[in-house]
Amino acid sequence: MIDWLTRESHIFFNPKLPGAIKDRLKMANLPTLPGHIWLSSSGTTSTSVLTLYALSKEALLAAAEAANYHLEVTEKDIWLNVLPHFHVGGIAILARAHLARQRIVDRNSVPWSAESFHEWCENERVTLTSLVPTQLFDLVEFGVRAPEKLRAIVLGGAATDEILYRRARELGFNCLPSFGMTECCSQVATATLKSLESHEFPALRVLPHIEVKLDDDGQLAIQSPALFTMRLDFYPDHNEPMWRVGDWYITKDRADITQEGDTVSWLKPTGRSDDEIKISGELVNLAELNKLFHRVSGMSEVAILSQKDSRRGHEIVVALPEEAILASAKWIEAFNREVVPVGKIMASYFVEKIPRTELGKVRVAELRETLGLK
Repeated sequence: MIDWLTRESHIFFNPKLPGAIKDRLKMANLPTLPGHIWLSSSGTTSTSVLTLYALSKEALLAAAEAANYHLEVTEKDIWLNVLPHFHVGGIAILARAHLARQRIVDRNSVPWSAESFHEWCENERVTLTSLVPTQLFDLVEFGVRAPEKLRAIVLGGAATDEILYRRARELGFNCLPSFGMTECCSQVATATLKSLESHEFPALRVLPHIEVKLDDDGQLAIQSPALFTMRLDFYPDHNEPMWRVGDWYITKDRADITQEGDTVSWLKPTGRSDDEIKISGELVNLAELNKLFHRVSGMSEVAILSQKDSRRGHEIVVALPEEAILASAKWIEAFNREVVPVGKIMASYFVEKIPRTELGKVRVAELRETLGLK
C-alpha cells in the first residue's frame, strides 16, 4: 500500500468525516510535499476543522527503527494491526514491519471485538500488537487469558488506567503503556520489556531517537528526526498551514522527566496545559480529576469538565451516561471527599452517550457544545 522508498505522497483520513471536509481532502488541495504521509491528529475534537500533520517517510521510518529496537523485534515476529490506517499507530505498524521484514495480519477495516482479536492472535500466531485502552478494557471484560504467543501489547492513544493495567496483567496480557503523538510519528516514551517482570504500573522510557526537556513554562519540548514537517488546519472552505520551525517542538503536554546517566530519560505525563484551569486563583488539572473519578466510580465512561463561573473563574462539572443516574450521587460524594475544595464537582450532566473519537478519546468540544457549557 505504501512504497517507503519513493517520493510518492499519501493522505489517510476517517471515512466518517463530515462531507464538507471529506469532499476537499484530496492531494490537489494540500501543499506539495514529496515523500510525505498526511494524517489527522488523534486529538482533533471539532467537526468543522480537521488538524492534519505532514509526516515524511524518513521521519516515520526513524520512529519505526527506534520502536523496533525498543521492542527487540526480529523477522520472526508477527504484527496484528487493528488500528485504522488514518491513525498514526496503524501507519507506525506498517513502517516497523517494513524495516524488520515482518508479516502483518491487518484487520484495521474489520469491526473490533475482543473475541475476534483472540481468534486472530491464536490462528495467526501473533506476537506483537498495538491497542488503545478502550480495546484493552474490552479484552479484560471478555475475561479470556491472553493468547500464548502474544509477547507484547503497546498501549497508546490515551492514558492507561492503572487498575485496568493490573487487571490485564492478571489475565496474562503483556502491556507496555506508552505516550505518543501524531506530531512525532507515534511513540515518544514506552514501558520496557523488563517492566513485564512485575505487575506494578511501569515507568515510560524515552525512545532513543528522541530528546526531551521542559521549557520555561513547564511544557514538554521534543527534538527528534521523527518530528512532523507541517501542520495544516483544514476547514470546509480554506486551509491554514503552519511549518514547524527550529529543532525543538514545544508541545501542550506537561510531564515529569527523570534522567538516568547521559543517555536514558524516563517520562511521566501529567496532563496537558489546556487541561489546567484556575479556580479561585488555584491551579486545577482536569486530567488528574478524571483519573480520580475513574478510580472512585470504577467506570471509564465519564468526563470531568469545567464551566465558567462569574465569582470563582471556573467550576468543576461531570458528564455521565444516563444509566449512571442512580449511582452518580454516591460517586460524586466519594470524589468530593478526596479533592481539594476548589476541585469539588458542583454540577452533574447526563447524556445518552459520551462522544468519543474512533480510538476512544472524549470529543471535548462536541460534549461541551451538547451541554451548552461556556
